[in-house]
Amino acid sequence: MTIAFARGAVLQCNEVQGSCACLTDQGLVDLSALDSKDPDNPTFSDIPSDDGDYKYSYNPCSAFTEGQCTDVALCQAAPHSQYPVGDQNTVVWNSVESIGMLVLSYTSMGWDSVTRISAVKLECSKGTKGELVFEGEEGKPPVYTFTLKSKYCCPGGGSGGGGGGGLSTGSILCIVFVCLLSVYVVAGVLYNMFSKGASGSELLPNADFWVSSPGLVKISIILPGNSVSQ
Repeated sequence: MTIAFARGAVLQCNEVQGSCACLTDQGLVDLSALDSKDPDNPTFSDIPSDDGDYKYSYNPCSAFTEGQCTDVALCQAAPHSQYPVGDQNTVVWNSVESIGMLVLSYTSMGWDSVTRISAVKLECSKGTKGELVFEGEEGKPPVYTFTLKSKYCCPGGGSGGGGGGGLSTGSILCIVFVCLLSVYVVAGVLYNMFSKGASGSELLPNADFWVSSPGLVKISIILPGNSVSQ
């Protein structure tokens, strides 16, 4: 997945599973500092629509409940009812290079059996902690568009907060290592399968090393501080 924050500046981005962040080659885009852990009080609330008929609430990372909206990321409030416009567990990180932004998309099936879609554009604003702007509603099924302006929408803009916890340098390095290792193993397996006609354990690149690795790990645990030799 790629994201673009400025014309000509395209970043490689990998969503960090179980987190509220996206890892790029220029730093971490981490929204956890904007999150509220109170399920009854989202970070952004009562954001008015253009006509003033509706108000919207949004919590970037944790689900909240507001009236007829249950476990949502986004809720639309009318004078006498509420409609879920995005469930927290449906979030998808998207790149839209044409507008130069990372966009979070959400979906929800409301109690009225209407499917609603929301798109939250992440605008890198280094001088702003957090501001949510409603931009409009259009189409069927209805699509609601918002812009979240914050320094935390910038790569390296912030890490952790609000009890969500950021990622340490060690965690980031581990994530990068696991991603690179996965790419190496998958590429090696495909190469050995289609180029060498290998099968079974021979599919693994450097199979001898991987077969011997458990034994080396066991020895290193038993004899800490000692080098392993054969």
